[in-house]
Amino acid sequence: GDRDYAVEKLMYRGVFAAQHGEVDRAIVLFTRAQLQIPLHPGVNYNLALAQLERGRPQEALDALAAALTGEPSYVPARELAGSILVRAGFPADAAEQWRVALVYEPERVTLRNNLGNVLMMLEKPDEAREQWDESVRLDPSNTTAHHNLGSWHSQRGDRDEALRHFERCLDLKPD
Repeated sequence: GDRDYAVEKLMYRGVFAAQHGEVDRAIVLFTRAQLQIPLHPGVNYNLALAQLERGRPQEALDALAAALTGEPSYVPARELAGSILVRAGFPADAAEQWRVALVYEPERVTLRNNLGNVLMMLEKPDEAREQWDESVRLDPSNTTAHHNLGSWHSQRGDRDEALRHFERCLDLKPD
C-alpha cells in the first residue's frame, strides 16, 4: 500500500511538473516512481510523453515497452508507440501495435484511422479501406475517415462514391 501510494504521488507530481513546463523535473519524478514499480503502465506512459517532449523517441519507446510489459492491454501506450514508430520509419511495426490495441478497444476510431493510413503506406489499400469503413460505421460523423474514403474512391476512379464522402465531410465541417 505505501509503495503504491508513493508511486502514485510521484506520478501525479510528475504530471503536474510536466503541465507547468518543468519537463526535466517530471522525468526525474517519473524515473523515481519507475524505480519503485518498474512496469507501472501509467508511470511509464507519462515518462514516455516527457521523453518525447525532450526529443528522445528511443527512450520514449523504452518506457512504453515497460508499460506494455506491465499491462499488455494498455491501449494509450500502444497508440503512442505506433505513432513514434511511424515517424521513425517503421510503419509495419506501428501497424502491429495498432492491430493489437484494436483487440482491446475495437471501437477506438482514431486507431482505425491511423491503421488505415499506415496500411496505405504499406501498399495495402483494401485493408486500409476496411479500417476507414469501420471508422465511419462506428462514428458516422468522422470527417477524417470520410475524407480518407473519398480519397480512396477517387484514386480508383469511383467519382460518385468519392463525391459522396467528400460532400459528407463538408456537411459535417463546412469550414
